Amino acid sequence: PTPPPTPSPTPVPTKSPTPPPTPVPTLPPTPVPTMPPTPPPTPPPTPAPTMPPTPPPTPSPTKAPTPKPTPAPPTLAPLTLAPVTTTSFSLETTQNDNNGADGNFFDLQATNGDIQITGFDINIKDAGVPFTAEIYSREGSYQGHETSLAGWTKHDTITSVSQGTGALSPLVLSNPILISAGVSNGLRAFHVTLINSANTGIRYTNGSGEGNLYVQDSHLNFYEGRGSKGDLGSGISTFVPRIFSGIIYYELPTPGPPTPVPTVAPPVPSPTLAPLVELTTTMQGGNGQSGSFFNIEAKNPVTILGFEIHAKSGTYTVEVFTRDGPYADDMTNAGGSWQKIQTLSGLVGNGETFLTPLPLLNQPINVLPSDGMRAFYVKLDAADIKYTNGPNGEGQKYAEDSNIIFYEGRGVSGTFGGAFSPRVFNGKIIYSVLP
Repeated sequence: PTPPPTPSPTPVPTKSPTPPPTPVPTLPPTPVPTMPPTPPPTPPPTPAPTMPPTPPPTPSPTKAPTPKPTPAPPTLAPLTLAPVTTTSFSLETTQNDNNGADGNFFDLQATNGDIQITGFDINIKDAGVPFTAEIYSREGSYQGHETSLAGWTKHDTITSVSQGTGALSPLVLSNPILISAGVSNGLRAFHVTLINSANTGIRYTNGSGEGNLYVQDSHLNFYEGRGSKGDLGSGISTFVPRIFSGIIYYELPTPGPPTPVPTVAPPVPSPTLAPLVELTTTMQGGNGQSGSFFNIEAKNPVTILGFEIHAKSGTYTVEVFTRDGPYADDMTNAGGSWQKIQTLSGLVGNGETFLTPLPLLNQPINVLPSDGMRAFYVKLDAADIKYTNGPNGEGQKYAEDSNIIFYEGRGVSGTFGGAFSPRVFNGKIIYSVLP
């Protein structure tokens, strides 16, 4: 039992008695005093405090706050590459017409850097009539080449319904046609024509002189040309001078805004920012198989951007390979030295009388004079690529310009299959000169 309140001194008396209790206690006395007395009351403690107790949250941020979130790396932000944008333009020749036939020859000239032709509006005499148009082009002027298929490339066959005179009919190209300011003084010839046009015809205007400058803007010159009747080649009839009646649409490639944050690795210069150059080998044909090996050597640093090939009519899958060094070092790819740089399904061959352009490479290939030979292998999934028997011998120089040398190579069956020598790749090599 607890001892009764001591009215008298404790068995071991203190030196002085405790003060008398206050007349009215501020708090009700506890039956048994705690040992030691509780400090001023705090919020009721948890029944089982954690070990160790959680520090109370600070009312304000600590002096050393946690690091700020790391910004997204440049590769995840839209700053990794400076985009290439295009600016679209149009040049109207005239919409007047006082004559007509199947089509028009005319020359265009890029006067202030490369441009890409994206389409035409043409003048057709009857409205609501189905028509089929073909678009051809060649490097340089058409003059002297109206009755020959050599050098012409068929870019598109477009079927539509005519809008009639006074309402132009659009022709939108599936792939733009490059006019390089650095090739043939920026001059490129076009032939826009209707085929099977018994029910209608293209309209144009009589001119003042073939080859006269007729209209221009700050990027493009248009010259008076010829009217045409019949298919391109030896059976065609022409009428001179005639002015194409319609609108020419084109794009001017321009660099996008600079990146404020450097990219991890500098991008390969965009081929649209440098003049494109073409080296034509030949399109004599005479032989063929699935593909061609050939070597290129650079006199000046260049970037190989693409090819035009000589293929039969049909729909194909095309593959392009390259390797450092001559093809003879690994013709079966046993060493795995070949790199595939392009695969394209659904390529439509233009037939043996015209070259078939391939899209520009997704992986342009730099070739430097110090590299020596670089090999290329272009193949179809059928034995329909055309080449020519080599006149000089495998590995002999066949064509060159001021920047690259092209050598006679081999024909190839299958994929890295049997080879035939000497053979000359038929087509064009498209490149730009590195600064």
